[in-house]
Amino acid sequence: MITKPTVLILGAGASMPFGFPSGENLVSRILTVLEKEDPARTIKTTLERAMGIEGTPRAILAQALQSHSLEPEILIDRFRQGLLRCGRQSIDTFLEHNPQFLTVGRMAIACVLVPLEKEEKLFTVTSNWYKLLLAHLNTEFEEFAENKLSILTYNYDRSLEQFLLTSLRFGYPDKEDEYDQCWEQLSKIPIIHLHGSLGGFPHSGPDTLNHLERVYEPYVTVRDLIVCAKTIRVISEDVAHQQYQEAHNLLRSADVICFLGFGWDPTNLSRLEMNTPGNWNRSTKRYGTIYNKGNAERDRIRDYFANAGGIKLGNHAQKIDDFLGDFPVLF
Repeated sequence: MITKPTVLILGAGASMPFGFPSGENLVSRILTVLEKEDPARTIKTTLERAMGIEGTPRAILAQALQSHSLEPEILIDRFRQGLLRCGRQSIDTFLEHNPQFLTVGRMAIACVLVPLEKEEKLFTVTSNWYKLLLAHLNTEFEEFAENKLSILTYNYDRSLEQFLLTSLRFGYPDKEDEYDQCWEQLSKIPIIHLHGSLGGFPHSGPDTLNHLERVYEPYVTVRDLIVCAKTIRVISEDVAHQQYQEAHNLLRSADVICFLGFGWDPTNLSRLEMNTPGNWNRSTKRYGTIYNKGNAERDRIRDYFANAGGIKLGNHAQKIDDFLGDFPVLF
């Protein structure tokens, strides 16, 4: 059981072991799925629609954009060409500077990420740091919510919530069908998506969804894209958002703060305000992974935290599960 107030801050690298892309790879995948269909594929898509199958991601996106003021195909092409030629490494940064594409951009993100929501993969991958985390959360079912853990994530995917919820259902006797009980336990552990998510998590089971909730499954529908357009945010929309206020409160009261798979983007880091006087405690222990980062990046990170009590960093080749085994983050 985690007994010290601990905050984990997750970047894209935290979800990559479970099949989700890095920020740069997300851009590449969006460009691929939004390529124009060839004539043969267009005919097949028409047949699929006649059979009740919604078609390719681009076709589904076009359907979801029907209410937009601009012709959907024109809008998709303009968005794709802008993203291709902007020279930006992340779609967040592109959308921050091109707000006219916010709706199509959010839906395009969902077109790539929703098909990756495969529950089985959460339990079968190697280097599974979710299992390591669960081992440290282990306690009696009724006491699970007493773990002093909070999660701040910059990721849109909901893989961690799905892993923990499923583990609660199948890891304790007679809980498989007790969705509401398991969700009640999990919901008491703060998991804050600072940039929004791929829809709200079902609060009362997959058969009773509200208009902003989605089941964790790898099938893209028009409804999915409409939901995600409302629940995904980008950097420029986040500054004054309630989620950041909650994040600051959690960070101020934490005994342990750990960055996992974090890209150390200066904007994301500065908005956490962790080196602002009054927002930090020198006794707080800080840790972070720097997988595939260079020495200059390591030194920049250390300099950022120098006045706030410092930070202990892993090495350049250390993945999350190895890092958690070497540093006293969870115990």
